[in-house]
Amino acid sequence: MSSVHWNSKGDKLLTSSSDMVARVWRVDAEGNVEIAKAKNFKEYLMQSKFCEQADNLVATGGLMHQIYVWDCEINDCLTVAVFDHSEIDPNFNGLEIEWQNAKNVAVAGKSKFIYLWSIDQPRTPLVKWEGHQGEVEQIQWDPHKKLLASCSKDNFVCIWSPEKSTPELT
Repeated sequence: MSSVHWNSKGDKLLTSSSDMVARVWRVDAEGNVEIAKAKNFKEYLMQSKFCEQADNLVATGGLMHQIYVWDCEINDCLTVAVFDHSEIDPNFNGLEIEWQNAKNVAVAGKSKFIYLWSIDQPRTPLVKWEGHQGEVEQIQWDPHKKLLASCSKDNFVCIWSPEKSTPELT
């Protein structure tokens, strides 16, 4: 397993793994667990996360240039959007995923850039944040989802606003 993530209600658990499958596990009030859905991918998975505001939506990334957003409540786990980095950042692998809201997802991995994407505009990122000199290791939204913090192999922490492509604070 490479990642594990609970939904906001605590009745679904999401896992990603090296077998290239993301699984949604249902957990009932008695603690019984069963696999409810599984979605296959073509690459090693590193991260999958539920959206807090719409927990049927999942974003998944791994050792690939794409981040996939899919609906775990639809029979075939329908892909809602694909954020493809292959043309804009060939070093990118989807290792860090943070939902801002039910539409926007911040992503980073194996790159010094961070991207904010919208499922309503999947062809081009809303923002490309530039400021780190090393690979971004982790990203996290503040509790109000207005500022994004990041840390990198350059030993800096940056704080970003969706309104600017450069850091608010380093």
